[in-house]
Amino acid sequence: MADSYPRALSGERLSRRLGCGRSILAIGLAVAPASLVVPLVGQPIPGLVAALAWAMVIFKVGFDGVVLMSFRQHVTPPRLLGRVNGTLRVMFSGALTLGAATAAFVGAHAGPRAATWVACAALALVWVPILRSPMRRQTLGADIGRPGGIDRFR
Repeated sequence: MADSYPRALSGERLSRRLGCGRSILAIGLAVAPASLVVPLVGQPIPGLVAALAWAMVIFKVGFDGVVLMSFRQHVTPPRLLGRVNGTLRVMFSGALTLGAATAAFVGAHAGPRAATWVACAALALVWVPILRSPMRRQTLGADIGRPGGIDRFR
């Protein structure tokens, strides 16, 4: 958890400078090659290479969490924030469950290397929905931490 502070600080700074969508796209494009390092490196995978690639991927996951939570708090009216956060928590838990089931299925039928390829490809392409959404052009005002600021879009 020592890297949680850099993720939070860089998430806030970059989202103020580039906007929420653009900052997630920038980090996604920068980190996408790191998620493909593990299946591309031969066997056995060097520990340092795997650790550095994994650290970059985890940084991106944490960065996205900080930026998307700030965005969600900014655009959601305060009276709905609990419902929105609860609904998304259920959806994320379901996505983790589906991901684990997919990994188990692919791993059982095609082997662990193929399961690693599927997981890494998903991590490398996670930024594509934001690229195709209107969020990529939206920014937050100077009051990035203020909940319910739907009128603050620029």
